[in-house]
Amino acid sequence: MATFTQKYIRCLLLIASLMNVVTSIKVVLLPSFGTSHLLVMDTIGAELQNRGHEVVILVEEEQVIPSIRTATATYAVSDHFSAAVINNLTASTNNFEVIKKVMAWQSHYCDCVLSHSQFRRRFSHFDLMIGDRSLPCAYILPEILNLTYVIVSSVGLNAPMRLMNSPNPLAYIPQYGTGYSDKMNLLQRTTNTLVWCGHTIASHIFVYRLIEKLRQEYHVEIDASQLKLKPALMLISADFTLEFARPLMPNVQLVGPLTPQPPSALPHHLDDFISNVRPYQRFVLVSLGSIFQFSNDQVMVAYRSLSRLPFKVIWKHSSNLSNNISNDHIRIENWVPQNDLLGHPNIVAFITHCGPSGMYEGAYHGVPMIGLPYVPEQETNLVQISRAGIGIGLNSTNLTTDSIYDAVMEVVNNPSYKQNARRISKLLKGRPRTPRHEAVDWIELWLSILTTSNVDKAKIRISSGITGQRAYYKLSF
Repeated sequence: MATFTQKYIRCLLLIASLMNVVTSIKVVLLPSFGTSHLLVMDTIGAELQNRGHEVVILVEEEQVIPSIRTATATYAVSDHFSAAVINNLTASTNNFEVIKKVMAWQSHYCDCVLSHSQFRRRFSHFDLMIGDRSLPCAYILPEILNLTYVIVSSVGLNAPMRLMNSPNPLAYIPQYGTGYSDKMNLLQRTTNTLVWCGHTIASHIFVYRLIEKLRQEYHVEIDASQLKLKPALMLISADFTLEFARPLMPNVQLVGPLTPQPPSALPHHLDDFISNVRPYQRFVLVSLGSIFQFSNDQVMVAYRSLSRLPFKVIWKHSSNLSNNISNDHIRIENWVPQNDLLGHPNIVAFITHCGPSGMYEGAYHGVPMIGLPYVPEQETNLVQISRAGIGIGLNSTNLTTDSIYDAVMEVVNNPSYKQNARRISKLLKGRPRTPRHEAVDWIELWLSILTTSNVDKAKIRISSGITGQRAYYKLSF
């Protein structure tokens, strides 16, 4: 039997060997536009920095926020993807026209990044790039810089494109935008299949054509279909406590939601606002993301409804509403520490647009939610919220003062929502490793495998991840 000294020496040797596997590396991160995408990347970047790696995150200059912890390098975009632009797009009834315009903005953003000569000079000697799955140039820039790269999905599993050729059983995996759950009847399964066909066609018409255009313009040799499959690792910011169950390839890892964390102390002005004596001791948080915003008519409807609530209200809105409306228990803020407010013991409800970060932060802290989705991704998230029994949804295009008020009072007064939210919160907090630690563990493990000379790198690649669609479906002769 080994003595205590022998065990101690073995432990030290193991730690020393692990420390030598991955030395300090230089990492560049490329998020998509939108605060939630930036926060996911910043979470990974901060943990990499804590482990001694050099990290820089590329941020469009209009997207920089106060809470970012990672060193930044900014770039300018002349035609900014603003809230007004988004609201005009979502008001359109022609889906293909909307997709075309979104792809045009994607192309514009990517041109601003890929043509930035300073980026090429500064980051060409880096070791790794971590890119956002929803941004096409996340697959192009590492090829230009000749960097190995990891892809991160900050929108969970809800996306119209396949996850590194992971199986996609249409019988129980609802497709993007259907609004179905995993329990579908025959008609819904048929519709689900047709929607999948539409997504596949649209992906080839719009997404792959854009990647192909960028590839040719910036002289990348690998074609678009292979570029989407080239990353050896994809990390998903999601958890099966809310996501629909589905099979995943070994190089696709569900690491858990990356933005939720234990709350920090609030800024003094917010803490004073929500810590006053009754009757407004409890409060409701209203946060509809960084891109989508209420129209002026919707603002007034929401204001009249929120004014009736027997709670204080903190309302995040990018425009200067405080000049137009005022109320003793409604506070308008351009930016709020959303995670910290959701973790405050006095919060009773969260009105959200059902973005993935907000959905998981609300679930992590056990807060019942009222969903106001704008786009198909958010509608799917609302289905997951409703299925878990932790919230209800409203039609964002048909709001009334009664509908908002009734929804808030329903989730506050019906104890089942709070009970279910606490149950989901316990599951999310019970992970053996925090998502940020698990994500960086996978990144470092992958790098250690790639840098180990006695490992055949071909053996660690997933066959379905390096073959085209013809070979995958056995149509290659």
